[in-house]
Amino acid sequence: MMDTFRKIIFSNWNFMRWFRLAIGIIVAFQSYELQNGLMGLLAGLFIFQALANTGCCGSTGCSVETNRKNTHKPVNTDLENVKTIMSIPLTKRDEFAHDSFIATKK
Repeated sequence: MMDTFRKIIFSNWNFMRWFRLAIGIIVAFQSYELQNGLMGLLAGLFIFQALANTGCCGSTGCSVETNRKNTHKPVNTDLENVKTIMSIPLTKRDEFAHDSFIATKK
């Protein structure tokens, strides 16, 4: 069990973990100087989040996926349609686009 805690604390440090730790330490010093207990609880929350690698919504609530597979497939564009539209004079192209827009609204 202690080995699991050691792995959580000492692995996967990213910018947000360091940021939470820094904010927690700064707020802890301020709460000590001002003798403010509620601020000390807030500092403890930030330090806990940094050490346990949790966010505001739990361990996976606000986290970013680290092992994301690329599921995006490239779209085949029909270049013949593009060439046909580009060969139409500009004023006719505007009319074509307007007519296509009106046709889709009906």
